[in-house]
Amino acid sequence: MKTQINGAIFLLVIVQLFSMSAHADDGLKWSELRVYLSSNSFSSAPTALNNLTAADNVKKLSDLTGMGLEADAQVKPWLKVGTKFRGIWNAVNQPNPPSPATAYIQITQYSAGLLARGTILEKDWIQADLFAELGLANTKIDVLTSVSGKGTFTKDSGLYQRAGISVGLGSPTFKFFVEAGQEWNNLSSVSFTGTLVNNISSVDFTGPYYAAGLIIYGIPSWIKPGGITTSK
Repeated sequence: MKTQINGAIFLLVIVQLFSMSAHADDGLKWSELRVYLSSNSFSSAPTALNNLTAADNVKKLSDLTGMGLEADAQVKPWLKVGTKFRGIWNAVNQPNPPSPATAYIQITQYSAGLLARGTILEKDWIQADLFAELGLANTKIDVLTSVSGKGTFTKDSGLYQRAGISVGLGSPTFKFFVEAGQEWNNLSSVSFTGTLVNNISSVDFTGPYYAAGLIIYGIPSWIKPGGITTSK
């Protein structure tokens, strides 16, 4: 159900951005779409979480990987604002699982945020900017052990922040980009259900953030009858 809700919100936001771009009089023009893969490692390992499966020799959790989508609108020559979505599906499994179950830690997280990008450099073949993002994330952590069974930890609407620098290289229509920075993602007051003997109340996923992907500029003319320019 949460996945369906997130998908509906995503579609509504994208449609709204497309709609804004069709009205030149308001001074706001849709600028770019980013499709990306991302990863963030942890400044401090989530020891309490890793300890839940230590007896099963499950590999310790050290980072999160995911993929996402970002849509930005140009509001000033030096400023873009937009919305960003990311989904994480991390599973850490034991190489030689005991019978009858496989011990694991599995993390699912859906996040949506608002961000601003301040332009440092923008040419046909290169662009660079500083970005800052603020948003909310729904997180679910499933744990299965051979000793005390399983449990689920959840945190809805957890606040996160990201900031860093982005560089893109390519053409006026497409650019490949990389970005690096810091993510603050500390889950407190985590809810728990299950049979695990040990429990945790917080998990800190704060640490360095990295992403790489493709920037697509403008909207194809077939999106709206009458045509919308594909240039920036």
